[in-house]
Amino acid sequence: MRSTASLFAGLLWLLLTHSASAAEHEVKILGRTPVEYPPAARRAGHEGTVTVLVEVLPNGSVGDAKVVTSSGSPLLDEAGVKSVRGWRFQPMVDKRGRSVVIRGTVKVEFKLTDPEVKPDTEANSLADIWLAYRSYELLSEEFVTKCEAIGVDAKAARTANQKLHAEADAKFSKLEQLLRAEIAANGVDPELRLNEIGQGLEAEIKEHAAKLYAQAGDLDGQRRNCEGFLGVWSTAEGGFQASEYYEPLMAL
Repeated sequence: MRSTASLFAGLLWLLLTHSASAAEHEVKILGRTPVEYPPAARRAGHEGTVTVLVEVLPNGSVGDAKVVTSSGSPLLDEAGVKSVRGWRFQPMVDKRGRSVVIRGTVKVEFKLTDPEVKPDTEANSLADIWLAYRSYELLSEEFVTKCEAIGVDAKAARTANQKLHAEADAKFSKLEQLLRAEIAANGVDPELRLNEIGQGLEAEIKEHAAKLYAQAGDLDGQRRNCEGFLGVWSTAEGGFQASEYYEPLMAL
């Protein structure tokens, strides 16, 4: 079973899907998948650091990724790019509250003293879906509640979103049952583990939602941002159906 830190891969889905031309910025990593050290490179004694240029999409996932500074080993370079493609980053939000595409560099270090990463497990796959859906729910609720607090009517958007994801909500209950069983099979108390992760996730979401909300500026700007957010959130393009985890959830 992954550590609590590595289970945070894939959190903080942003619901606004607009994008603008990409520019290079400092990128903040929100979640990392474990870096797999190529066995052939380890046997050959290769180690080093690869710098990867990443394109961060409006939902925080990676679009394009390529090497800008080699580690000196093609095997490590390839492994570094492959790993970064599964990471999650904090998207850039413009002054109008829209998520935009950005580019930035990250470094992936390979040391021969690094522990061997085991292949992904069923528990890890379930945890990724769980985190994605809980992040979506928490961010939505936090942002919508803030909108309602300044007098923006979110009733219609809430109703539309609930209808949109009724089947996913039902599947999520099954997902939690499966995940608890997998966690217990690894000798860990599932309630304690999920509560621990959930509390950390909720704190991250609240902090991020507050920053997004504050970027809207004055009260009129906040209201415009809320109205735009609610309009997108209540559609399939702006809901959880737009995420890569929707189909895996529905397939359970």
